[in-house]
Amino acid sequence: MSIDLQTERGLDPAYMGLDPADIGEDYPEIQRVSWEDHAAYMADNWKPGEHVGIISQTGGGKSFLFVHGLAPLIEDEQVIAFDVKGDDPELNTFTPRRITQLPNRLQKRVHGDQPRSHFYHFMATRQSETRTLLDGCYREGHMTLYLDETRALTDKTPGLGLAAQIDAIWMRGRSREVTLIAGTQAPRWVPASFYEQARHLYIGTLLDRRAQQRLEEIGGNSDAIKDTVSGLALYEFLYIGKLQEDGKRTMEIVKVPV
Repeated sequence: MSIDLQTERGLDPAYMGLDPADIGEDYPEIQRVSWEDHAAYMADNWKPGEHVGIISQTGGGKSFLFVHGLAPLIEDEQVIAFDVKGDDPELNTFTPRRITQLPNRLQKRVHGDQPRSHFYHFMATRQSETRTLLDGCYREGHMTLYLDETRALTDKTPGLGLAAQIDAIWMRGRSREVTLIAGTQAPRWVPASFYEQARHLYIGTLLDRRAQQRLEEIGGNSDAIKDTVSGLALYEFLYIGKLQEDGKRTMEIVKVPV
């Protein structure tokens, strides 16, 4: 199944990487692809330090996408899930390793200097502990951090007010090979870096029209993106990838098998 994006919706050709001379009455189709095919694409195109954004309404599958879709693609590094609620069944079954501080450096080394993956679950409810862990992760480098709800960490009230620490990872994490997978159900309220620094973006179901309007932060005229998102089924995501050498973005609809 595919969705035709009509010219009257006003999608900016430059955003799609299209040559105006190639544009006919219809825009190229956004295809639904299997997760197996998408995972193969990500294995080749998701590099350490390239940040990911996940947007979806409550219950739309953000943590499911992370646990069952993205986490299995991560190799040879520590992965820490920053949980702000503690009641998400996906995160609660993701790993038995609950931590209160940065894991010992020696834990991620096996057979000399060969790293191995470790998955940890951190309850991000205290500002000081969370700030210390974020700073330690940045210094340590070569790890992946999952933020279950970005706003809960970046907002001052009622969040933890750690926007500066998280923005530093967004801006400079690539040099340290620190990858940020940031999720949110409130795209209107997350910092601009959520959109500007994400090389890979997954957009799920959004019922709030004001939330859909914030998708303009992605770049160009986003009418086609909003139209596509409005037709997604539960646990489906519109994936928007980084610019390729030919100047085009990969855009496809994906779903992790339940």
